[in-house]
Amino acid sequence: MNKIFKLLSIAIIPLVTNSCVISFAKKSNQLTIENYTIIDGDTIRFFDKKNSKFNSIRILGIDTPETLKKYNKVAKLENIYANKAKDFLYSICSKKPIHIEIHSKDKYNRLVAIVKNFKNKDVAKELISEGLARVKYISKTRNKLTYWNNKNEIMNYYDELITIQSIAKKSKKGFWQFNENLVFAKK
Repeated sequence: MNKIFKLLSIAIIPLVTNSCVISFAKKSNQLTIENYTIIDGDTIRFFDKKNSKFNSIRILGIDTPETLKKYNKVAKLENIYANKAKDFLYSICSKKPIHIEIHSKDKYNRLVAIVKNFKNKDVAKELISEGLARVKYISKTRNKLTYWNNKNEIMNYYDELITIQSIAKKSKKGFWQFNENLVFAKK
C-alpha cells in the first residue's frame, strides 16, 4: 500500500506542477505599460524592462491607414487618415498607463493584443467607431488561417468590432464618407 501511495504521489507531481505553469502563463499575458510611443494608429512601442528590449504591440483586429514613407505607395487620402488615427490614439491614451492583453505574435514578431486606455476603454473599438480604423487581421473562418482564432472570446470580440464598424459605415464617420480605395492602397 505504501508503494502505491509513493507511486501515485510521484505521478501527480508533474500534473500539479504543469497546471501551476499554465495558470501563471494565462496571467502573464496581461501587462500595464506606463511608458510607450504611439507609432501609428494601430501600433504602439514600449521598452520591455524584463527582457531589456523594445517591443511593438499590434492592436488586435484593426487596420488603420498607412503613413507616407519612402518605400510605400499610399492611396489619395491615406496619409491624412493615418495621421488622424495616430493623433486620435495618442489623445485617448494621453500618455497615461495602458493595459494590454496579449493574444499572439504577428509575422513581424509584434505582440498582437487588445489594448485598453487608462479609462479601461478598448482603443480598437474607439478607433473603429470614429471611422479611423477598419476591422482586419481577425477572422472567424478557417479559410483565413493566419488571422483565424477559435477562442469564443475572440470570436465574440470580432462580432463586436463588426457591429461597431457597421454603425460607423452607416453614419459615414471618418474615412467611411469616402470610397475605401481612396483611403487604403492595400486591400
